[in-house]
Formats: sequence, C-alpha cells, structure tokens
Amino acid sequence: MKKTIKDNDPMIRKYGVMALGELGDKSAIPDLKELFKSDSTSEVKAEVIISLAKLKAKEMMPEFINSLYDSSKEVADASKKALDMLIDASDCSYLAACIQNEHNEVRNYCIITLTRLKNKDCLPDLFATIKNIQGSTRLQVLGLIDSLDDGKNAFNFISLVEKPSTSRDTELQLWVIKHLSAFKNNQETIDYLSQSIRHENGDIRKETVITLGKIGGNKAFEILRYVSNNDASFSVKNLARDVLEKGGSSK
Repeated sequence: MKKTIKDNDPMIRKYGVMALGELGDKSAIPDLKELFKSDSTSEVKAEVIISLAKLKAKEMMPEFINSLYDSSKEVADASKKALDMLIDASDCSYLAACIQNEHNEVRNYCIITLTRLKNKDCLPDLFATIKNIQGSTRLQVLGLIDSLDDGKNAFNFISLVEKPSTSRDTELQLWVIKHLSAFKNNQETIDYLSQSIRHENGDIRKETVITLGKIGGNKAFEILRYVSNNDASFSVKNLARDVLEKGGSSK
C-alpha cells in the first residue's frame, strides 16, 4: 500500500493515502509526513493531512496551523478539519499563543476553537496575549476572557496596565476598570482606581467613578467625594455626585 503513494498518478497517490489513513497503521506516518512536504498536488496533500489526523499524528499540528492560510482552499479546509480531529483541552495554551500569529485565518481558528473548548486553564495565556494584539482580534480575545473568567483574580487585570494614570491604551484601560468592580475589599483594586481617576481622559475617569461606586467602602467613597468637588470636568463631577447619592456615602 505504501508503494501507491509514490505513484506518478496523483489519483493513485490520493487513494493510497486515504487507504493508509483508514487502516490505522501508524507505521505509515513517516511516509505520509514526507509526502506532505513533497507533494505539490493540492488534492493529494489534503488527503495526506486528513490521514495523518486519523493516525493521531499530533506532532503535525504546527504544520496544519500554518496550512490554514494555504493558497489552496482544499488544503486549508483539510487542515481545519484535521485540527478539529486532533485538538483537545490540553492544547489550549498552544492555541492561545497562536493568536499572535500574523495570519487572520490562524487567529480566527484559535479563538473559535478556544471558545468551543471553554477551558479556563488557558486564561493566563490569553491575558499574556492582550498587549500584543489589536483591533478585532483583541476584541474577540477580550470577549473570550469575559466568558471564561471567574472573577477571582484581580491581578490578572491590574497587571495589564503598568501606569493607570497615564496609559495611552484607552480600550484596554476601560475594559480593565469595568472588570475591577467585581473585586471588592481588595486594596490593589482601590490603589489602581486611585490612579486611573487621575487620568486625563474623561471617559476613563467616568468609568472609574462608576466602578468605585459599585465597589463601595470607605476608601472608594472618599475618592468619589474628592472627585465630586475637584475634578476638572463638570460631567465627571456630576457623575461622582450622582453615584454618591445613589450609593450612599460613608459616615
């Protein structure tokens, strides 16, 4: 059977590859790997990819990831199918790292697959990617984190912004501040918000005011009272006063 995959006729090679995949004989893996590298016929290469997946050749995942953006749709589609066959929850960290790939096809596949797997173990890896991605990819990752995070570790969010009072990454800053409302009685959270409330961006200060109101407590209301009297923006002042009235001040 292995001889057929070296035949000059692409159709014979294709059906030989298919047969090897169905037989489940892992001794065929080295020959199929070699054919994957050397065969230029898309139809044959696509079948090689599927057969390697059927034989559980998981070490081929990086090659299949790269083939997601192959110029041949047949090869790209086969790569996606093969990855779906091979990938499980143990591969989440690898997928999270691949989100930083320059190719949109790879980024989208990884995010979609991580969303399907719903494995919280990849959260540290997802947080690590945020600073290195932008645009729609970042928004997708932020949404993925939203769906997985259990709200137990404020540091995951706080560590994303080194200087809350001067950060130029408004999108990330607003997202972090919104999430900090889940961490009450947390000194690190209050320390962060006491810095972000000094940011020159009015939207960031407003979001900080809202989050301080949700957190509550003596220190939060102390900051809100200061803002309600001293912020340079009339709208921020009013928002702080409104939050204090609705949430009650500490006496």
